Amino acid sequence: MRTVILGVDGLTFRILHPLIERGDLPNFKKVSQEGCEAILESKYPPLTPPAWVSLSTGLKPARHGVYDFWTYEEQGLPGAERIPRAQTKRKGGKAIWNILSEYGKQVLVINVPVTYPPEPVNGIMVSGYMTPSSNLDFTYPARFKEELYRVVPDYEIDLDLHSFWRKADAMQLLIDATLRMTERRIKLTMHLLKEKPWDFCYVAFVGPDRLQHSLWEEIRSLDTRATEYFRLLDQGLGLILEQLGPDDTLFIVSDHGFQGVTHVFNINEYLYSQGLLTPSSPEHIGRAHRAADVKQVVRKLGLLPMARKLKRSLKHKGALKVPSRSAWTLAARYSGMRQVKYVGHTIKMVYSTHTEGESNAALRLHMQKSMILYQLFCTVWACPRLTLSMADYWMRSLCPAASLDRQQVK
Repeated sequence: MRTVILGVDGLTFRILHPLIERGDLPNFKKVSQEGCEAILESKYPPLTPPAWVSLSTGLKPARHGVYDFWTYEEQGLPGAERIPRAQTKRKGGKAIWNILSEYGKQVLVINVPVTYPPEPVNGIMVSGYMTPSSNLDFTYPARFKEELYRVVPDYEIDLDLHSFWRKADAMQLLIDATLRMTERRIKLTMHLLKEKPWDFCYVAFVGPDRLQHSLWEEIRSLDTRATEYFRLLDQGLGLILEQLGPDDTLFIVSDHGFQGVTHVFNINEYLYSQGLLTPSSPEHIGRAHRAADVKQVVRKLGLLPMARKLKRSLKHKGALKVPSRSAWTLAARYSGMRQVKYVGHTIKMVYSTHTEGESNAALRLHMQKSMILYQLFCTVWACPRLTLSMADYWMRSLCPAASLDRQQVK
């Protein structure tokens, strides 16, 4: 008996079911009718890296050590900048391919996120999303990279979004690039399934996530062009099904679901409305405005990626010192500031030791409220299983002005 896990980043029944009913996805329909389906809860935080690693290991983020797209160096002095580094591999626990390899099973691991550098396995591993570059050794064994490019000369690990972003026809270019990347992934997968011995195959596709972030409304309305990717994915599923026998098993899984959102919760705006943030000096505000204007011009010229790369290089070499100042300051006095990574965004958490007990407690309470509101917003956006009534209840109890409008969440 052999097993295939087909992972699809951001796959959701909100899109699958209507496309199946329209007759666009015959192979997904076959799997749905002959097998079973269910909505699974993603891990918290419901982000790509921790969710895929939890799916691969059966462990919570606290056990495998992956919480985000980034990991941070330990902070030295209070207020000091913590250098972020891309999270390319889990920090603990064994993945299913490790366990199967130990039992002598032959495995194929293809494009699973957060698997760089590739691990020694009893079989073949091709690292996936979060791999820094295809110029590195992203396969195990390393010599398989040569065979990979011989079979699929233009193989891509992920899309280079900056190559066409902000162009007039960016959306069409995005669809075309996603289709090409997926066709090559299917070609590699079929080569491995047909030419290599295997007991277990785990392959991941990231196309839905790449498209739905930018084209959610078009995909939700089942636009023919926007949903072309799903028909290609269905064809790939059909090819995989052809390789399976009656005793083999297929799992189709995703790291998280997907849905639209029209509101953004801005922590600074909330704190300002509560009188806890005040505009800083005119000098700082003017500097912030000038920096924003320059950034906008550089972006329009298409030079923003190059400028960011140059800035990182200069900072790394110590040739550029960037003061960490904000156009906002706390209305209350504070003793220090530390940065934490929370639900995919860096948030400055303020702690006070010089204010009176009552105002200090009020400050902590408002900060706690803002963090909880932000957490709830992100959870409703990424975890559709959280009912709106629950989110609305907590928002109303914490901040009536920030209550969730049910009509705005699709």
